[in-house]
Amino acid sequence: MPDTAKKKQQLDKELAELDAQITRAKEVQAKVVAQQEPIRSVYTWEAPERVFEPKERSWYVTIATISMVVIIIAALTNNIGLIFAVITLVMVTYALNTIPPKNARHEVMNKGMHVFNLFFPWRNINAFWVTKRSKALLMNFEVREKDTDPNFHRMILLNGTGDMRKIIPYLVQYIDYLGPSEVGVNFIKTLTEGEYIPLINFVENPRIPTKDPADAIELKKVRT
Repeated sequence: MPDTAKKKQQLDKELAELDAQITRAKEVQAKVVAQQEPIRSVYTWEAPERVFEPKERSWYVTIATISMVVIIIAALTNNIGLIFAVITLVMVTYALNTIPPKNARHEVMNKGMHVFNLFFPWRNINAFWVTKRSKALLMNFEVREKDTDPNFHRMILLNGTGDMRKIIPYLVQYIDYLGPSEVGVNFIKTLTEGEYIPLINFVENPRIPTKDPADAIELKKVRT
């Protein structure tokens, strides 16, 4: 009996290793097929280039009053640099809140994303997450324009006419969706960047394949 049990354990081990080899072979084959597939469009939408939140007259009066106080203090202390900085900041703030942004066309493709007239292959998009500011949903991406770029930088896309329940489930198959701890959600970030939105809010099917296994585990855990 002991010999029989040992042989059975050995057989089970060999079968498990064979299954693992078959799985790896299928993954490699799928990647080869994906690389050979011609590039095609998956989903297209339009959205403003930035968040636009027109302010009331009282808001401008408050900003102007605070700016004048700072400028007076800077003048009394002979801080010319601060005066120019405040004037520049006021002009930029006024322009951002009075001049409506242009619309941009964004496109999710089977091999990456085409946004702001640039193409980002999946390997150049490190991760993303979604926040909500005012009534707009913001997709925050960590991207780099070239393979040789050492660092990733933030790129923000608005939802605009896009259906997030179609966009997000496709993206998570190729890009890691960061959790609140990875993003570093806190009061200040929520105030400046918007409220963090969990992945589960956009995905109805908990069994969709995800690049990050943790995302798949989280989806199944919340749905069950």
